Amino acid sequence: MVRRGSLKRPRDDLEHNSEWPDGRLADHAPPEARLAQAVSQRLRRHLTDHNLSLRQAARLAAASRQALFNAIHGNTWSDLAALARIEHGLGIELWGNEHRVQECSVPS
Repeated sequence: MVRRGSLKRPRDDLEHNSEWPDGRLADHAPPEARLAQAVSQRLRRHLTDHNLSLRQAARLAAASRQALFNAIHGNTWSDLAALARIEHGLGIELWGNEHRVQECSVPS
C-alpha cells in the first residue's frame, strides 16, 4: 500500500496548461483524480450557488476551512470522514461515480 504522504496531489494529474478543477486530466490520470476533480467542482459550485464563504461552509460542515480550501483547489486527498461531514453539513452529494470503470456488455 502506498503511504498517503507519498501520493501526488489530485491537481498533479492535469494536462499541461490546464487549471484545476476545470482543466483536462491527463489520459493516464488515476480514477481517484477524476473523483477528486468532480468533488472539487461540485463543492465549488455549491458554495457559489449558495453564496457561502469557506468559513461559513466550514462551520456548517463541522470541517476546517483549510480542508474545504484543499478539496476545492486539489491540494490534498480528502478523507472519507471529511467528505461525509461536508456532504451532511451542506446537504449536498459530493461522491459521484466518475472513478468507476464503465461496464462492458458481454453478448450472451
